[in-house]
Amino acid sequence: EFSINALEVKNITKAYEPVASAVVELNNINKNTDNYTAEDYNAATAAIKATIEIARAEAKRPKVVNVTPEVPVRPLQNITVSFTTKVAAKWGNITNIDLIDAEGNVAGTMKTEKAKVQANTVMFTIDKSIDVMGTYTATIPAGCITNADEAEYALANDFTFNVEVAPETFAVTAELSPAVEG
Repeated sequence: EFSINALEVKNITKAYEPVASAVVELNNINKNTDNYTAEDYNAATAAIKATIEIARAEAKRPKVVNVTPEVPVRPLQNITVSFTTKVAAKWGNITNIDLIDAEGNVAGTMKTEKAKVQANTVMFTIDKSIDVMGTYTATIPAGCITNADEAEYALANDFTFNVEVAPETFAVTAELSPAVEG
């Protein structure tokens, strides 16, 4: 027995294109019964069931929704990554996530053993504050972040993100002399 409600079909077909294609094919079969056999109908129904199961599994995978800081900061000390679901970290043999500068150099390292996982966020602390203006890139390897409730659903792909360190600000002071008449 297979069941799915209309709202789930609508949400899944938006998110997963093969479901939309299978639904269109099934609708064509229903409208043109003279041109299609029962085997065609059964094959289209099976295709929909299979793609919906894949889409349901994909919906359980954590996906990144936000990385903070969103605006340049100075100095950069912490990075928080927010996901669509409660997550757990499965770092395996990954001990460091490096922050790479524009020239490809390691500017800082985030130790995975120090990462704090809370509900749907992972907060990384950088081993040393970065205060040189620029954009830095980090990558969380695929599979390291999983759905907390169903561990078999992991971050599907490497997730690369950028953070930016703000320019240095300077305080300017001036002494005003009284106006001289003359």
